[in-house]
Amino acid sequence: MPAPGFGNYGGPASPRAPQAEESIPPYDAAKLVRWFPIQARFAPDGSWLVVNLCNHYNPRFCRIVRWDPDGHGQPIEGGLTSSGSWRLVAGQAPDKSYIWPTVSWDGKKLAFTVADCSAERAHGWPAAEGKPGAAVPPPVDCKFFLARPAVSESVTDIRVGYGEIPIASAARPAWRPDDRALLYWRTVGTIHLASGRIAGARSLYEFDLLTGQEAPKLQGVAGNLSWDHEFASPHYAPDGKRFRSCGWESTGRRDYVDHGVHCFEVASTPTPKVEVLNARGESAFKILFADWRGSHLLIDALRQLFLVDRQTRKRDAPLIDPPPTIKGSIVDADIAASDGDVIAVQGTLALQMDPTRGGGAGHYADNRQRQRPLLIYLKRSASAPAPVFWPNIEALADGG
Repeated sequence: MPAPGFGNYGGPASPRAPQAEESIPPYDAAKLVRWFPIQARFAPDGSWLVVNLCNHYNPRFCRIVRWDPDGHGQPIEGGLTSSGSWRLVAGQAPDKSYIWPTVSWDGKKLAFTVADCSAERAHGWPAAEGKPGAAVPPPVDCKFFLARPAVSESVTDIRVGYGEIPIASAARPAWRPDDRALLYWRTVGTIHLASGRIAGARSLYEFDLLTGQEAPKLQGVAGNLSWDHEFASPHYAPDGKRFRSCGWESTGRRDYVDHGVHCFEVASTPTPKVEVLNARGESAFKILFADWRGSHLLIDALRQLFLVDRQTRKRDAPLIDPPPTIKGSIVDADIAASDGDVIAVQGTLALQMDPTRGGGAGHYADNRQRQRPLLIYLKRSASAPAPVFWPNIEALADGG
């Protein structure tokens, strides 16, 4: 979530009135594409992925879908066919949003965050039609910033061994290699601003699933710096002794001086040792997406996706180099440890989309742009990355 701007401070003592319903785009079940990706994660064997799709009308209402890139395509409205086969992970409640899914290292479990969406719906929206594939109006309000981490002991049905961790304001959980703990960002010192937004410093915590205990791994201040904004998921190195992530560097003073994005590595010791991986002003990379076999980092540099050697910082030709027609940035990416296949979520300014920040009302406003790639897949055996097309959630039976 974005760092708070100066305009969020001060103002009237009471919170602003909720958004007027007139500002919500009219519901149109005929939209050819009603969902967009914000995250994709490989299973350990690289043969399938979990993809997080969020709704056109409420970008904070999200679902977890399993994707088999080599499976048969499925129909998409408008005569299109999806890339590969898609299956909605079973057991997702209609009044909850499921965000940032990731697969355990043994390939048997899912971790994600869950936000409550039961408080409010838009008046005048049609009821869900009672036929397969019918469009379903999403809830208007989801408590995205208060989401809790959760786990499921099945990758096809989240109801199997489902459990929510009673900790609010968590984001982007990641499994420890032994699959016994989750690492995640969490907002501490939460402040409800006059604008209605929630602010607070981000800190990294680990939750032990066996003991039920949470432990700080990188609290609000590390070396007199605050990590006030997370960039992509934190992730453990394969040895489980180190983890890496990126964040905004701040002095922590009230004037909120921003010193740019730093990516860092933390040794999991009683006294965490923080190593900054990209020095201030260094152009090597700005965002760290994944760790590949403990030796290479998957990074974003000037809208290009690279593998960079952890020790030498040497990088080869870009894995994904978006064409000039795509003006946005890569907002999420992952690499399969098994064979080095790559998946990337590509945001586009043309669609007024910024999935890491909740988005706006302009997603897919022009149906003529329905084929613009927002999910890009690169098989290492292929000569070039290919755009991915996916069906609407409503076209997928629960678990089917």
